[in-house]
Amino acid sequence: MSATSNISGTMSRRQLLKGMGVMGVGLFVAACAPGGAPSSDGGGASGEAVEIVYHTRTGVQEEFSNSELEFFHEANEGITVSVEATPNAEYQQKLATLAAAQELGDCYWGNVFGQLYPFASAGIALDVTPLLDASDVSPDDFFDVGVQQITWEDKLVGLPLGGHPGWTTMYTNVTAYEEVGAALPEWEWTYEKEFLEAVTATTGDTENGGRFGFQFDYAAQNAYTFIRSWGSDWVDAEKKNSNLLSEEALAAMQFMRDLVNVHGVSPRPDQIVEQMFANDLSSIWNTGIWQYGRLGPIIEDKFEWLGYPSPAGPGGRGSFIGCNTFCINSASDKTDAAFTYGLSRVTPEVQIRTVESGQTPPFLKEAWEAPYLADDPSLQNMRRWLEIATPWSVPANARALEFRNTFNQGITAVLDGNNDFMEQMQALDASIQGVLAKPTI
Repeated sequence: MSATSNISGTMSRRQLLKGMGVMGVGLFVAACAPGGAPSSDGGGASGEAVEIVYHTRTGVQEEFSNSELEFFHEANEGITVSVEATPNAEYQQKLATLAAAQELGDCYWGNVFGQLYPFASAGIALDVTPLLDASDVSPDDFFDVGVQQITWEDKLVGLPLGGHPGWTTMYTNVTAYEEVGAALPEWEWTYEKEFLEAVTATTGDTENGGRFGFQFDYAAQNAYTFIRSWGSDWVDAEKKNSNLLSEEALAAMQFMRDLVNVHGVSPRPDQIVEQMFANDLSSIWNTGIWQYGRLGPIIEDKFEWLGYPSPAGPGGRGSFIGCNTFCINSASDKTDAAFTYGLSRVTPEVQIRTVESGQTPPFLKEAWEAPYLADDPSLQNMRRWLEIATPWSVPANARALEFRNTFNQGITAVLDGNNDFMEQMQALDASIQGVLAKPTI
């Protein structure tokens, strides 16, 4: 069921790259180095060769970055990009160590639960606004939420390479729904009515290998979709205090808990096995769009499936937002060259190749007009979320990763029907408050 069509057109990849103006874009823009001094590298405009270092993670991101270098180098003969990749488990610490030793490369891949916000808070990430203003690319070219999510204290700290609206995709076993005559999900659904009716109808004898109607991840981001859809947030407006004991947040978490312990439509942690949805053990898996390209080869022709949007709650719709970001080291003396490379990564064709390689879909609006995205109903359901999504609330002290990990450590106990719900929520609230009370990174 996964999409297989490619971007249409008669232009070659190299022609389109040049046609988008990547050759020389950013070479003459004015940039500000730390302390307000203009960048002097010229990005190769003076005819001198410039080499820049780009940090990313091993795996698909390293492979894709290297696969694009031939086209970038041909279009920008004065700039050479050296890709330095680090395994995911070591990536954040590696970049922090390099930055502390003032050995960080010129640009790097950033994500919201990594070094993105700590580096922005510390002034390591360059505000790319002046560079963007002097280029042919505008923030308006991207979905607003992607730009807003990587804006820290009114500074745009990178370019949005791609992202997702969190845990808002419901991968749905269409065959299972047809078997019981249940209506398939629609955008107009609400959690407390149509959704609950459908997941109840598609839940089988789960004690004897039957399907669960709804599988969610025991993760902070999945809980956040419910919390925001109930009209609340996990922190207050100043992002300095926990909001988990608000009436709406408590109701959202109680609803998640009831899916497991009252309605019996969702599995306990001990009932979850690897690839439940792909192995026909759950009728819906509520996770993110990044799983889309991975599911097809596993499911093959076992059953028909599609990705549908999560319902609305009493407070409307809301979710976590993930954003892969191209960031520039503010201490670099080659910011123009680095920005030129960054622009090459957000052209429509490169953005299409990015998602084709198995990475998250783009925030670039124009890329969504390509057949690969435009003709795919699962991806278009995600687009509807991008159009209405708002940024998630990042802790004011920039401790996003610690915040998430702390939430993850407490969510299983909160949803366990053998525990006192309020006691566990109060414990989680206290743990989260402990993170928020720490000094800014």
